[in-house]
Amino acid sequence: MKINPLPSQEYLRECFQHLENGDLVWKQRPRHHFRTQHGQDVSNCYEGRVAGRLTEDGYLQVGVSYFGKVILMAVNRVVWTIHNGTIPDGYLIDHRDTNKSNNKIDNLRLALISNNAHNANLSIRNTSGIKGVCWDKKSETWEVKLSVNSKSQRIGYFPTMEEAEVAVKKARLELHQEFANHG
Repeated sequence: MKINPLPSQEYLRECFQHLENGDLVWKQRPRHHFRTQHGQDVSNCYEGRVAGRLTEDGYLQVGVSYFGKVILMAVNRVVWTIHNGTIPDGYLIDHRDTNKSNNKIDNLRLALISNNAHNANLSIRNTSGIKGVCWDKKSETWEVKLSVNSKSQRIGYFPTMEEAEVAVKKARLELHQEFANHG
């Protein structure tokens, strides 16, 4: 997914109000945002309405006219920028509760790509029902693996699923810290 650069914090604050419930609401935008008076008039008919649409992957996205072009932006990135300023290079905005449309400011945090992956829910491809645990046919034991700094790290093999679950949760808390998500 291509991430468009965002307009400045000041520009976004002129466009939107962020409500405590996480909604982003259109403001009446100033004339300098538009090439023509007609453009401003058309845009400002949305004043007071909740901005954004739900994408196929569950995120809210909003389009804004910026220097004569409409750019699409993830609402979580807009909200973060309104409250905190520029998002540093190499960082994403992570939803603490993994709900991609919950854009309350206390649910958002800066994350590296690897941190964001640590906070993912249980994959639909998982067959054990426990994140990071799979059956190893060769050894006939439960194998525990975690991703650390975008590399797979084997934690060990365990005779029972219960022991594997205890081990993976302990390792995840130690290695993933605040981004630990048990699925």
